[in-house]
Amino acid sequence: MATNITQHEFSSKDVFRHKIHDIVGSCDGILCLANYYKPLIVLCNPSIRKFKELSPFDNPRVDSQLNMTCGFGYDHVSHNYKVVVVYNFTVKGQLKGRNSDPPFIVSFDLDKESYQKVFLPDLGEIDVFDLTLGVLRDCLCLIHDDDVWFMREYGIKESWIKLFDLSYLQDSTKPSTLTKVLYLFEDDNVLLEFIYFEKKKLILYNSKNGSFKKGSFKNAAMFQNTLEVCVESLISPCF
Repeated sequence: MATNITQHEFSSKDVFRHKIHDIVGSCDGILCLANYYKPLIVLCNPSIRKFKELSPFDNPRVDSQLNMTCGFGYDHVSHNYKVVVVYNFTVKGQLKGRNSDPPFIVSFDLDKESYQKVFLPDLGEIDVFDLTLGVLRDCLCLIHDDDVWFMREYGIKESWIKLFDLSYLQDSTKPSTLTKVLYLFEDDNVLLEFIYFEKKKLILYNSKNGSFKKGSFKNAAMFQNTLEVCVESLISPCF
């Protein structure tokens, strides 16, 4: 389901009065926030302090376990920002079977509102729930265990390359999980997000010499799901 943005503006305190917010993504300086419990989707531009709530939508009424996730982007043909809501159903009482078909990424075209398959690099036998997707320099990236993959030509499986392997950063006494590649700088430094004992940490990794610096940020407990790189812009989410 794709939802166009057509609703009213509201104040910043209305956006953050609920602590449970995930950042769906950012585009042109606009952040898309989601509260999957309500459900509630909010757009905001922190540079100009403008906020907006999308028109409400109802979850499908089905006799199953319902999970929801969202995507956010710009349709260059219709010149609209769109939010895509994806539902995942698990029918109660149904056993989970293994699928012999190779896993793939489902790509959604915001203009045509159609789907296509994007195939993964050769990773061997994997659990798709251990994969994390992201964007680096406008290209698709993929996290698998401690490896970061980068797709040079969108949709071309053979264009996947492994950017780096971060397994040597792991400390056996302090297990951690690489959860996000936040930003790739021009000097090839990479800003990474890890989780150590349920707390998020930042690492600035130099992919040329393998050095790294660890960092943290205040109020981590409140903002456990709000790490995102967002460019400054004057674009209003209140179209």
